[in-house]
Amino acid sequence: MQEENNSKKKNNTKTEDNEKMEYGEKIKHNKKMENDGIKKNNGKKDNNTIGGRIKQVMLLLVGISVGVVALVSSVLNYISTISTVKQLMEETVAITADRIVQEILSVQNIVTELGTEESLADDTLSPDEKQELVNRRVKQYGMELGKFISTNGICEADGTDYNDRDYFKRAMKGEVVITDPIKSKTTGKLSVIIASPVWKNGDSSTGKVNGVVFLLPQSTFLNEIVSSIQISKNGGCYIINADGMTVANSNTALAEKQFNMAEEAKKDSKYKSGAGLEKKMADGETGYGTYRSEGKKLVQAYAPVNLESANDWSVAIHAPLSDFMTETIIGIVISIILLIVAVGAGINTARIIGNNIGEPIKVCTERIRLLAEGDLTSEVPHSERKDEIKVLTDATEKITLSMKNVINDMDTKLGSLSDGKFNIIIDTDSLYVGDYKGLIASIKHLKENLNRTFLDIQEAAKQVSLGSDQMAESAQGLAEGATEQAAAVQELQATVSAVTQGLEESKKEAGNASVFAGELVKGLSKSSREMEELVSAMNNITETSHQISNIIGEIEAIASQTNLLSLNAAIEAARAGEAGKGFAVVADQIRQLADDSAKSAVNTRELIEKSIQIVENGNEVTIHTSESMKEVVEGVNTIATAAKGSAAAAQEQAGMMEQILHGMNQISDVVQANSATAQQSSATSEELSAQAEHLNEMTNQFEL
Repeated sequence: MQEENNSKKKNNTKTEDNEKMEYGEKIKHNKKMENDGIKKNNGKKDNNTIGGRIKQVMLLLVGISVGVVALVSSVLNYISTISTVKQLMEETVAITADRIVQEILSVQNIVTELGTEESLADDTLSPDEKQELVNRRVKQYGMELGKFISTNGICEADGTDYNDRDYFKRAMKGEVVITDPIKSKTTGKLSVIIASPVWKNGDSSTGKVNGVVFLLPQSTFLNEIVSSIQISKNGGCYIINADGMTVANSNTALAEKQFNMAEEAKKDSKYKSGAGLEKKMADGETGYGTYRSEGKKLVQAYAPVNLESANDWSVAIHAPLSDFMTETIIGIVISIILLIVAVGAGINTARIIGNNIGEPIKVCTERIRLLAEGDLTSEVPHSERKDEIKVLTDATEKITLSMKNVINDMDTKLGSLSDGKFNIIIDTDSLYVGDYKGLIASIKHLKENLNRTFLDIQEAAKQVSLGSDQMAESAQGLAEGATEQAAAVQELQATVSAVTQGLEESKKEAGNASVFAGELVKGLSKSSREMEELVSAMNNITETSHQISNIIGEIEAIASQTNLLSLNAAIEAARAGEAGKGFAVVADQIRQLADDSAKSAVNTRELIEKSIQIVENGNEVTIHTSESMKEVVEGVNTIATAAKGSAAAAQEQAGMMEQILHGMNQISDVVQANSATAQQSSATSEELSAQAEHLNEMTNQFEL
């Protein structure tokens, strides 16, 4: 049995060693696979790391921020440019309108002053003298032409009739008139005519007109004014009247053509957007607008020319929008360049920040991953920084060292427990902090429970050993008593046989009954005493059997307690895991021993109960036989006193003796069975004692 246990221990040790080797090989294989994976991923961008995500977020943030800034800057720059252009053109067109008014008023003042010249109103001067006066003014102010018209509508200096001219008619009514450009019949050129009434005596307050004088500025007068307005490189300026006809234009060809966009728009749809703006100009509005012409987007500002003497003129300045967008485009290009530079700087900054944050975290997570795989010896990362990275690396180091100390301490203590040393001192509570405290408490509880369990097993083994010794002694005594009973029964059988033979002879020799009666009385008296001894012996057998039955009950209780202890030991061994495998084998052996003891006790109980039953039956037969013997004695005495008895009584006595002989045979069989049962109980007790001793030897291996 001891060799079998040693063999099982060796096999368990080999199995544990194999499992450790397999576990080590698995760890090596996993590390090799991880290293291969790292090599395969070298040079590839890992977007699942914190560093990679920080880079992505920063790049996205920088890209979006710079892009939004560039876009907003470009849009604002564009809007600002448009707003500036609008404001510039509106202010310029207002200034242009004022300038035109001032230029025309300066000429108008010359003509008005000439109309108040008393010489022109003097009837004593000849027409030539009056014309000479006008010519001097024309020359003085650089005019194209000037004439004095009499009240009859005739220029008497050259005989030209002006009665059909609208400006003559209006001037005769006392108005100062500025005409639209009209083709001069004299010069054949488009010119603006400024006419003024000549007041009698040179006094306009009289209300009497004594003729009309007009001056004709240079034909390029208005064109020169609008041409001098240069809003941009490709910009222009023009004046239209209330009918939309061009009065002056920086493009003199359009001025000479007297271009009318409203009329042209009826023929060609490309002039519609521009015609809409000129419609507003013709209505005397002030404003700003855009339109397309020849594939270009033009911006235009317009304002009325406030001259009472003019025919509702309106001036406009226009220019391609592209003329004003150069700086804006340069700004947008600069914004794009700055965007590229900022993105490049953002990429570099994101890389630096991502590496500074991501790399330490990656190192720490890699160390924690190795720790999760059971690696307690690899180097722990360190950091000299003073921020959260330092906290992370310190925490990683603390976790690793704490787990290493706890695992090493547990390995030492569980190793001692697995070696059967339950007397170790646990004084490393300081290593177990936080939730680890439950672990050291469990180890202490396990050690105390195992120690207490084995002490209980030792005590139970001692009790089993003592009980088995007592049982063996009782069984030995029972066997000896049964042997003595068997001898007494054999003697009784011989006696009964002799009595039977005597009865036969008594039957044959009825005449000699009185002679033999005395001898028979003596023999029967002796048999009666022997029967009483037999009854006493049978009672002793019964009492001894009951004692054996009680002992068997105690053995069964011990076996049941041993089985319960083995079950508790098996449970504690299962909780101990690998460290409790050896103890689980011991618990299993104890359980088998308890089962064998229980089975042997049950078998012994059954045999003893059968023996008790048989002994009780034999006891009844013996009592009956004893009573019969008494009756025989009384009968023999009757025969002796009745002198010689009868053959019939002898025959009856012979039958009774046969019954006694048959009962004695049964008693003999019962006694022999009791003897065999007692011997078997003795052998079982010896085996139980040996098992208890073996259990003591097994538990003595543990240091408690």
